[in-house]
Amino acid sequence: MKRPRVHSVLTALVFLVLVAAAIFEARNWMLAFKGEIRVAAGKTERLAVAAARPEPQFAFLQTKPDFRAETPDALPFEDPETSTELLGMGRYDAVRLPFSIRLKQARVLSQEEPRCLLKISEPESEQTIDLQQNRDIEVNGEPYRLETVRKWSGLLRYPSGEPLAAISLRKPGGQWTGNVYLAAGAWRRIEPSVALRLTWYASEEAARKASSAGLPRVEAARWGVVEGPAVDWFASFVPGTGAELKNGGTATLLKLDESASEPAIDVEFIEGGQKTTERAVANERNSDARVMFEYPSRLETVILVYAFEDGKALLAAYHQQKPCGEKMLSAGETWSSEGIPFEVRLDQALEKALPVSEKDSTLFEAVLRGPSRELRLRQGEAVRSGDLRLEFVRKANPPRVRYEFAARQEGSQDERAFTLGPDETVRVWNWSFSQGPPTADPTRTAVLAARQTPTWSMTRIIMAASLAALVWLILFSRPDHAPVPADAAPTAKSRSAS
Repeated sequence: MKRPRVHSVLTALVFLVLVAAAIFEARNWMLAFKGEIRVAAGKTERLAVAAARPEPQFAFLQTKPDFRAETPDALPFEDPETSTELLGMGRYDAVRLPFSIRLKQARVLSQEEPRCLLKISEPESEQTIDLQQNRDIEVNGEPYRLETVRKWSGLLRYPSGEPLAAISLRKPGGQWTGNVYLAAGAWRRIEPSVALRLTWYASEEAARKASSAGLPRVEAARWGVVEGPAVDWFASFVPGTGAELKNGGTATLLKLDESASEPAIDVEFIEGGQKTTERAVANERNSDARVMFEYPSRLETVILVYAFEDGKALLAAYHQQKPCGEKMLSAGETWSSEGIPFEVRLDQALEKALPVSEKDSTLFEAVLRGPSRELRLRQGEAVRSGDLRLEFVRKANPPRVRYEFAARQEGSQDERAFTLGPDETVRVWNWSFSQGPPTADPTRTAVLAARQTPTWSMTRIIMAASLAALVWLILFSRPDHAPVPADAAPTAKSRSAS
């Protein structure tokens, strides 16, 4: 009787240990960190992030991440620009991997042709036009034709941005010089002899009043002293204006001479007890000169932009200091005057904006050419034209991409290369990775779904040992036969023998 009882107790005990280890392993599996890692091409990252979990009621189910932050910009990313740009506001948990991941290359496996649609909304109706099938469109009774669908670059509305305008210029029959950005209050010089300046006003009345004042003179000029890569600029042309030099000498403005065909200034240098005078002619470019004199309003062609509301500005043109007229333009409209050798187009004017280059842009635009203006319709932006509301929609599924990564453990120079395609999972040391949700441009930035998956843990070792012991007890530890009690009833064979 003793042996079967011991066998049963041992079997029950091993079974309980196995169940307890399984419970702990299930807990570890549920609480294993699952997050995402964002890596830009050529950059590295080792921080996996996830939305912060609520605090559990039971300490048994509580684990602490390496970091917890109220905003993503408070986390110690290796490449904060990439990661914080793709994360929204909110509390985040983060775990620091024992190795960094570098995105070496993204190879596009397949990509669907995007659909380009134009939504035209009226007060009581709406229609959607497929631009690939219908390149000729009527807008407010005027014929427009789709000229191109291209990567967008331009001005983006931004609450803390500054007043900006985008202008395009071309000589008759030539190509447009597009996206010439103008910042309020600053001159922009293009080509050898063209100057532009944007000024922002509170109303159209104020803009027209400023335009009537004519071409600014020396009050809009400046001069500077060159010292190595730096230039000390001065807006005053009062004789005696100047500054001390790094070598202990001085530079002093002697006079402004506007009597000649080209204005010039004379600047006196005193260095080591020696006096020298240098003359600088307005707008002359000389890389060896020690004095610079910028007088933009004396360039051959000057275009002044007086903006007062988004998408609209008054333009005034001058050629050789003579007025050539002015024109109120809306975004997309073109103006040419007999006095200037250029056509001018106002592309954008925004009171609060940031410039976005084509390289940094992830958006596209449809360009529609009409009889009197050009419509540039950017993804995600609705444009009003009369009573119509126009919106360009580009529907494109993200491309299927295979990524090439390199993982490097902390303190080591050896890298472990691995690739990751769609619907694949790759294990790298104690972490497993698969592709996460695509970014706006999956060829430039990868998102990896990361999960901490240690190969062995103490609970797994206990589970394996318990399971092996339980199998041994069941299969190999049973007695061959059990003893028969003395008072047991005789079998049928015993009765027949008697």
